[in-house]
Amino acid sequence: TSDSPTIASPLARPPQATARNRSPSPEDLPRQIGPFRILKALGKGAMGAVYLGEHKDLGLKVAIKVILGMVDPELVERFRREAKTVIGLWHPNFVRGFTVDLDHDPRYIAIEFVEGDDFDKGIGKYDLYEKIAKRRDVCRGVQAMHEKGLVHRDLKPANIRLDVAGRVVVMDPGM
Repeated sequence: TSDSPTIASPLARPPQATARNRSPSPEDLPRQIGPFRILKALGKGAMGAVYLGEHKDLGLKVAIKVILGMVDPELVERFRREAKTVIGLWHPNFVRGFTVDLDHDPRYIAIEFVEGDDFDKGIGKYDLYEKIAKRRDVCRGVQAMHEKGLVHRDLKPANIRLDVAGRVVVMDPGM
């Protein structure tokens, strides 16, 4: 009957959790996250949004990955593993991590902003020998993870960038 109490399923997600599944609109852009002034939205990932930010004092441009919507403890743990990976692994062919805040809202990781193209789009301008060298650099970035006992769980061309100087950068380890 309509007078019976409603029992929530432990598997049901609250309606607010769907907020992280939509792309950020200009109205949703925060003005600042931590010490970074937000310049624009770059996109939406599996865990939230990615913004282009600039450090307010240093002028350093970074990509800022933010958890959106309801904060699921499992999601925060995955984000924490990713933060440890990108901040703890320094290799020329792996994205550099700069800072993280997982204790305050919004929870974020600030990483190197790699201006350039996705691997599959950018690789076409190189000759055969350069293409082989670029693929070798992908392997070097992934090998750096393996040497730390880590596995990239989402390796695909969209998670590999060729920066404007032609450097290969493995990104978004999908932890």
